[in-house]
Amino acid sequence: IRHMTFASIARPQDIPIMDLSKCAKISDDEFIKLICENPQIEGINLSGCYLLTDRAFRHLANLEHLKYFNCSDCSKITQEGLRHIPTRH
Repeated sequence: IRHMTFASIARPQDIPIMDLSKCAKISDDEFIKLICENPQIEGINLSGCYLLTDRAFRHLANLEHLKYFNCSDCSKITQEGLRHIPTRH
């Protein structure tokens, strides 16, 4: 999916579950835009999104409804980035 396509995929609150698995070309900026425009997201699958870094994950803390999250094979994500994934107590 190209940059322009990512920008036009989502409208606010349209997407409860976002499956971006194997979207190896999605950038931090594109991902940040998607999650900022869709704060009601309940699930995200990022498996194989190799370009994403900790910078993108900082914005996950704002997703209050997140229940499911997969970032397997996201090789640029460190423990620092993982700390931003919301947890339910």
